[in-house]
Amino acid sequence: MMKQKISEIISNIDEEYIREATDYVRIKSRPLVEWIKGKIWLAGLLVLIIFGGTLLPVLFDGNLFKKEPEKLVVCTDFSIVQYVRDAVDTYNYYQRQAGEPILEVEIMSIPKDETAADIKNTEIRTAIMAGEGPDLFIFQADNPRINSHEPVHMLFPQPEKAMYADIFYPLDEYLENSEPFNREKCNQIVLQAGQTKEGQMLLPLLYDYDVCLFNGEKESGSVEFPDSWEDIISSESMQQNLRSQTTVGFYSYFGQYADYEKEELLLTEEEILKYYKVNRSYEMAWPDFLTVQHTSMSRSFLDFCTKDENKKSFFYAVPDIDGEVTAHISIYGGINRHTEMSDVAFSFLECIYRDLKDGAPLMGSYGIPLEADEETLKIYRFRQMSEEQFNSIFENNARITRARFYNSWDQDIFEMCEKQWERDAPTLEEAVRQLYNKMLMQVKE
Repeated sequence: MMKQKISEIISNIDEEYIREATDYVRIKSRPLVEWIKGKIWLAGLLVLIIFGGTLLPVLFDGNLFKKEPEKLVVCTDFSIVQYVRDAVDTYNYYQRQAGEPILEVEIMSIPKDETAADIKNTEIRTAIMAGEGPDLFIFQADNPRINSHEPVHMLFPQPEKAMYADIFYPLDEYLENSEPFNREKCNQIVLQAGQTKEGQMLLPLLYDYDVCLFNGEKESGSVEFPDSWEDIISSESMQQNLRSQTTVGFYSYFGQYADYEKEELLLTEEEILKYYKVNRSYEMAWPDFLTVQHTSMSRSFLDFCTKDENKKSFFYAVPDIDGEVTAHISIYGGINRHTEMSDVAFSFLECIYRDLKDGAPLMGSYGIPLEADEETLKIYRFRQMSEEQFNSIFENNARITRARFYNSWDQDIFEMCEKQWERDAPTLEEAVRQLYNKMLMQVKE
């Protein structure tokens, strides 16, 4: 009964009366609301006046509202990770000098242990496929001669192949406006090795090529230089150490292994077997490799060149099986296509290369700089060389006709040659067949 009466009372209330009552409350309460607003504004003003000396610098100097610098993730490998750490310190030094915020850098290193490296590489490749992964890659493309006992387990076993996998950010626009990278001074053939039709996908930083050091005057005519690899192995008059050059770096005399865009090998199984047999015969006949060197900033190379007995000497870059002089890229950089920090990543890459050009020991053992012009090389210990040697370096640089990255097949060939003398080693034919089948599979992966 009570509920029914309440319902009737409510239904009889005039709607117009409700509206009038609501307006009356709002109008009467307005002065109170305005008074409260005024007091809040006044209180805020008093706080600014009293504490302005402390708060204003915080508000307008950026310490409160400035966006924290993002973290740059750099992926490298165990062989050069310390050099990358040093580069972080150098980069932040320049940042402080310019009054810029310090960059937080996370270094992601591929381990030395093969099993751990495989796990890490799989993890990073999975992230890259998902459109994530490190912002910047700085790697050593594994040179078996340097790393024969501690091979680098590369994230990109064939760097040229990776250039066609939609991984890297084209660098052309950055290079056009870069001060450290002077494209006109760069070795153009080496630079082109990092290019596809899309542009500059990988940036070579250091490269090398094998040379023999000849004692004596070049003008004396005592040495007749061969034009091809075939001439070297067949010449009875060729100096012993030059002939031995065909065995020390056997992997480096194949020039280009593959057309990675077409996913085709440029070598046949028969060609590898042919030169493998020649390599094995001369490995036994010419064991002295003392004068075979690869060009680099390393102290061992430069000390060897500047020995008193070597002052009157010059270099000779040995051609590969195609009669070409092939440079091998040993250190390179690339930016993840999916990064949101491409500007910072390239700036860090510039910092590394600036150190190289300024003569810092950063990665100097792995080759000579992309800008191997006279001005750049004189900054290095090349200035200790005799004039004959220094001029010889430039002559050999001019003889470079093509370039490629060191890759995992170099290590495979190197190991195949090392194992050929083991008691239970497979026959030459079996070893080459296993290698070739592996290359066929990997070029199409």
